[in-house]
Amino acid sequence: MPAWKGEHQITQNPKSELSLIYYAGRAGLADRVWRVRDGRSVTSAVLPRTHHAITNVALAPNGDTGGDSPLAAGAVAVDSYWTVHQFLVKESEVEVFFGRYRHVLVRREGELFIQSKLTILLNDYLPGKIDFYSL
Repeated sequence: MPAWKGEHQITQNPKSELSLIYYAGRAGLADRVWRVRDGRSVTSAVLPRTHHAITNVALAPNGDTGGDSPLAAGAVAVDSYWTVHQFLVKESEVEVFFGRYRHVLVRREGELFIQSKLTILLNDYLPGKIDFYSL
């Protein structure tokens, strides 16, 4: 999840610029999810109660991935907006996060799969921590 460089520009390269959350591959994220589900994540001992809403889903302009690389043949980019409301049980606090998604979908064996997902957090003044379940 890129950070904001300025009022209208996000970071593009997670290796040389700040990112709010970055996993180089699926394995890192899968490990994080496993630790939360297995109870081995101290920071997630009591998970927040969350409500996720995705709205305004639309095809992106033809060929636009939102990044440097063009779309592969047969792929399609989809834009949407999201909101997450979460209640932090221990703190008795409510937090709201919102932003945009860019999904690149590919068809394999007649089914659609997510090839990549870009999450842009629009309210990036974070009250504390943010994790994958907050997005």
